Amino acid sequence: MTLCSAWAARRRLRTAHRLSAVETVAEAAQGVILQPPPPRVGRVSAAASYVSAARAADIGGDFYAVEPVRGGVRVIVGDVQGKGLEAVRTAATVLASFREAAATTRDLEDVGRRVECALTRRRDGEEFATAVLSELRDDGTLLTVNYGHPDPLVIRRGGAAECLSPPARALPLGLGAVLGASAAPVLGRSRLGSRDRILFYTDGLSEARDADGVFYPVAESAGLLARDRLDRSLGLLRESLHRHTHGDLEDDSALLLLEADPAPAAEPRRGHRDGAPRPSERRPDRGDTAPRRPSPLPVLAVGGPDCEVCPALDCLSRSA
Repeated sequence: MTLCSAWAARRRLRTAHRLSAVETVAEAAQGVILQPPPPRVGRVSAAASYVSAARAADIGGDFYAVEPVRGGVRVIVGDVQGKGLEAVRTAATVLASFREAAATTRDLEDVGRRVECALTRRRDGEEFATAVLSELRDDGTLLTVNYGHPDPLVIRRGGAAECLSPPARALPLGLGAVLGASAAPVLGRSRLGSRDRILFYTDGLSEARDADGVFYPVAESAGLLARDRLDRSLGLLRESLHRHTHGDLEDDSALLLLEADPAPAAEPRRGHRDGAPRPSERRPDRGDTAPRRPSPLPVLAVGGPDCEVCPALDCLSRSA
């Protein structure tokens, strides 16, 4: 009995060490794939929260990323079709292509095309992803492109909330190549004021149900998101979701909360006391060339030989 007990204890210790190693690898993979945004990115404050429906997993098919660019930040939040390791690989492909394209592509629509090209190149089946691409500029301008994803929720400084519905929804990323469709996405434009907040989320939040099958009221939760710091506000939202579902989550859920701090409008320059403009404000002569204003975002050619596998997306020879 003593020998059997010692053998069983040794087996349990080996199993515990093996599980600990697997959890360490999972945490490292989560940190590489889902890089938590810093609390401050340019003039934008950010906080994120991710909960996997699988008890033994820290990551699933939901994803988010915040990338600083010249003049603002670019954001992607989405959900991959399917579950398991294949969904994780697809999410990693989407995030890698987004991070590469976010800082090197002028137009937000072209960022989506680059992501779709990446999904088409590695297509093993019929994987696709719903997503929202967004660009929040330093002056408060908010641009969005919605690829079949739940609408973000804007929480104004005074507490009013509104769903940021797009003018038109594009097909989910990767689905256009499967269906042979290449409709151009429609860019939505709005504006955030100082201390306004915007919540990006996946359907793990909006489709969470209680025991009676009632969906979680996302719009009614706006009051929870305007009370405290960003991370604490997401904590309050998580507690509310846990109470609604009684802890029974059926899907992964990713939350990303941003707070805008737009730059103040520049005051017009004043001339000298005699009313003449300053030297830097004088108009150039006809022979001079007016200095060009810097582009709000870096410029780099888009497309190339590696995009020839997806001609339906019309991403060949596209130049910013």
